[in-house]
Amino acid sequence: MEALKIRRTKLGHNDIATIKAEAHLGCTYFALGNYDDAKKLQEGVLEKRRKLLGERHLDTVKATVKLALTFAKLGRLTQAQSLQEEALKLRTVLLGEGNTDTITSMSNLASTYTRLGRQADAERLQLKVLELRKKILGKDHMDTIISSENLAITYYSQGKYDEARPLQEEALSIRNNILGPNNPATIKAQAHLGCTYFALGRYPDARRLQVEVLEKRKRILGKFHLDTIKATVKLALTLAELGRLAEAESLQKEALDLRMKLLKEEHPDTITAMSNLARTYTCLGRHADAERLKLRVLELRKNVLGEDHMDTIISSQNLAVTYYSQERYEEARPLQEAVLRRCDQMVGPSHAQTAQAMMHLGSIFYKLGMVQDAENLARRAEQIQCRELAYEHAVHKQTMELLRTIRKHKQRSNDVDHDTSSQSTRRATRLNTRGYPDYRHSGLRRSRRCANTKGASPAS
Repeated sequence: MEALKIRRTKLGHNDIATIKAEAHLGCTYFALGNYDDAKKLQEGVLEKRRKLLGERHLDTVKATVKLALTFAKLGRLTQAQSLQEEALKLRTVLLGEGNTDTITSMSNLASTYTRLGRQADAERLQLKVLELRKKILGKDHMDTIISSENLAITYYSQGKYDEARPLQEEALSIRNNILGPNNPATIKAQAHLGCTYFALGRYPDARRLQVEVLEKRKRILGKFHLDTIKATVKLALTLAELGRLAEAESLQKEALDLRMKLLKEEHPDTITAMSNLARTYTCLGRHADAERLKLRVLELRKNVLGEDHMDTIISSQNLAVTYYSQERYEEARPLQEAVLRRCDQMVGPSHAQTAQAMMHLGSIFYKLGMVQDAENLARRAEQIQCRELAYEHAVHKQTMELLRTIRKHKQRSNDVDHDTSSQSTRRATRLNTRGYPDYRHSGLRRSRRCANTKGASPAS
C-alpha cells in the first residue's frame, strides 16, 4: 500500500510501474479474501492496460485473467466466464495451445463451467488440460496432479464415480510419494477418494481411509478445526451405511454441536450436519426426532439456498422418506413428485440423483397400489443406475429390491387370476344342465392373464 502511494505521487496514476503496483496489491487483497477491494483495483488495472497497451498485450490479458478469478470468487460467474473465454482465445492465438499460461486459462474456464453446471463443457476442457500437462510437465508434476483431481471432481459431480476413482487413486499415490502421508494436500486427496468409495458403495474401503483422515486431522489441526469436523461428518455417514448407527449418532451429535458453535445454525455445513443426524434417527426408528430435524433443515435450506438448490431438493426427499417410514404415503407422494420434477430440471433425466428420486417415488406408488406406475419408474431408474453406478451401490440395490418386490406382487396377482378363472369355469360347467360349458367367461379370464404376462418384464 505504501509503495503504491509513493508511485502514484511520484510517477502518476497511469505510469506502467504504478499500474503494476496496483495489480500486485490487487493480488494481495485476493489472497486475503478481500475480493471487493481486489475487484476495484483490478478493474482499474484492466481499463488502464487496455487503453495504454491494447487488448492483445500479454499484460492486458493477464489483468483480464486476474479480474475473472475475482468475479468467480464473488459469485459473478457469467462475468467471470466472459472474461475467461476472452483470455483463453487471446492466449491461444498469441502463445499457442501448449503454453503453460494458455493451459492455466483453460483450467480456470473449466472450473467456472463446473460451477455454472455446464459439466460437459468442463469435462471437455479438463480432459484437454490433463492431456497437455502430462505431455509438457509429466504425470508427476503438481499441476498435472491438480488437473487430474479437478477432472475427478467433475466426474464425481456427474455421478461418474467409476471414472473418478482411478484418477483419485493415482493422484493420492503420487502425493504420498512426493509430499508424504501427513501433508495437508495428501490428506485432502485421501478424503476425496474416501468420498468416491462411499458413493460407489465401497463402505469398508471408505471407512479405512476416513478413519486415517480423521486421526491425522485431529493430530495436526486439532478437534475444533473445520476440516477435522468435516472428516468426522464423513466417517459418521460411512458408519451409518455399515449399520454402526450408535457410533454414527455419537459422531454426528459432536459435529452438529461444534458447527452450531463455530458457524451458527444458518450455515450450510451446520444444516448438513443436522440433516445427517436426522437420517440416522430415521435408521434408528426415531421417526419423530427425524421429522423434527428434517422439517427444520428444509425450512433453513429454502431460506438460505432457495427452492431449486439441489440441497433443498434432497431435503424434501429426506422428509418424504421419513413420511414413507411412518406409512404416511399420501403425504410423501406430493413431496417426492416435486423432487423428481426438480431433479429432472436441475441435473437432467439421466443423472444418478434423478434415478434415486424415481426409485423413491416408485416405492411410494407401490405402497399406494399404483403397481404399474411403480414398475415403470423403477425400470427407468435401474437403466440409469446400470450406467452411472456400480452394481453393488446401495441405491442400485434398493432399486433392484423394489423391482423384485413388484415382480412377486404381479406373480401373486397372476396366480390369483388363474385360480379364480379355473374355479369359475368349473362352476359354470357344473351348473349348466344342458351339458355345455360357458366358455365366454373363461376366455375373458385367459385374455386378461395374457395381458398381464405381456405387460411384465421378460425377467418375470
